[in-house]
Formats: sequence, C-alpha cells, structure tokens
Amino acid sequence: EVPAPEAEAKEEPAPGDAKVEEATAPVTVTLVAWEFAKEDGFIAFNGDCQAYLETKHLEFSAGGQARVFVRTEGRRIAVDFQRMTMTEKGAEPRTIRRCAAE
Repeated sequence: EVPAPEAEAKEEPAPGDAKVEEATAPVTVTLVAWEFAKEDGFIAFNGDCQAYLETKHLEFSAGGQARVFVRTEGRRIAVDFQRMTMTEKGAEPRTIRRCAAE
C-alpha cells in the first residue's frame, strides 16, 4: 500500500500579523549596462559579465568590496568601483561607467 501524499499545508496568518496589501503603484525597472572607455568613446562590456558587474556594484554600494576581478571573453579584468576604473594585466586603467541600457 502506498501512503497518501500529505495535503499541501496553507499557511494562515497568525492573530496579530500585519495584513499584506497588494502594491498599487506601478513598478519601474531600469536596466543598466556597464561600459568602459576606448579612444573614441565608451563600449559596453561583453554580455557574459554584465549581470556579475551589476551584482558586485550593488554589493559595493551596500558596503562591500570596491575592487573585484571579472572574467570576460577568457580574460581576467580588475574592476575598481570606488575609482570607477578597469585594468587588464599590462594595460593602463580605463574609466568605466554604469548607464541605462538601450
């Protein structure tokens, strides 16, 4: 005999719990892109590291590390959110920026 599956328990609010209200204000989501300086302007970092850069920047904004290492297109790049620069081994630092994605 196979035991009957347990009924899915529904969690009822306990007496005194705050009532959960549905949000009525529209939610705005701003997508961002990370870019680095080139001789003739800025160019976006490859898509393989955009989400990682944003996650690490949010952590930095909350008191986390200013300097992180990123792997993109097989290369290792140092990113400094305090100075807003990126450095690839053997190269001069380049300015980075965070902007609204197109």
